[in-house]
Amino acid sequence: MKMTMTRSVKGRVRYYTLELIPNLFGEWMLVRSYGSI
Repeated sequence: MKMTMTRSVKGRVRYYTLELIPNLFGEWMLVRSYGSI
């Protein structure tokens, strides 16, 4: 499952991504990444 949120601030685009990844043990790993374009 992947969610991406973007917003524009003064002509720059900032993005924030949340990603849930199931692993082999039935647990979920949360991957967060953010930055600006």
